[in-house]
Amino acid sequence: MKLAKEKSRITMKDVASKAGVSVATVSGVLNNRTGKIPFSDQTRVKVHAAVKELGYYINEQARSLRLGKSNTISVAVSDMTQPFSTEIIRVIGQEIADRKYHFFLFDTQNTGTAAESYLNLFRQRRIDGILVVGATNEIDDSGALYLVENGVPLVLIERQIPDERVSCVLVDNVKGGYLATEHLASQGRKRIAFITGTERNIV
Repeated sequence: MKLAKEKSRITMKDVASKAGVSVATVSGVLNNRTGKIPFSDQTRVKVHAAVKELGYYINEQARSLRLGKSNTISVAVSDMTQPFSTEIIRVIGQEIADRKYHFFLFDTQNTGTAAESYLNLFRQRRIDGILVVGATNEIDDSGALYLVENGVPLVLIERQIPDERVSCVLVDNVKGGYLATEHLASQGRKRIAFITGTERNIV
């Protein structure tokens, strides 16, 4: 019994032929590129209809090799059980998806993974950037600088180190504390306690 001949993979050229447009147009539509003359809605509909009918899909691995990027962001979190971290991850995921990116989520659980491992991940998987949520034992201040110095786009969330080369996003804790205290005072509370974690704790 002979096996059925495997159907050849549909190419972008096939999609262009089906839609009656050029290969460049198909590429532009599928990659959401905008030029001096934007693609009409009719052209976009034709291209997407041809893609659906033919079952075409973009070879992400090949595109990553060709472009030198993967449209993928790595998110490193030390403890996903914290409500604060969970909410940040939810927002990050939504923003990344809205921009047609993907993301790898790492719950490091403070395992001690060295910065070198993140650098290898960045290079091997062609990760486009790394977000670090909160303080982790894996990426201390020297580890963050090591990654930046080796060309890794890195952003620290709710953590800051004294080096302007490292980007960070911080909560305005001063204003938050003021508003919380103001609210308690407005309720007639006079004996207000202030409880905090260590300097490196995100809550």
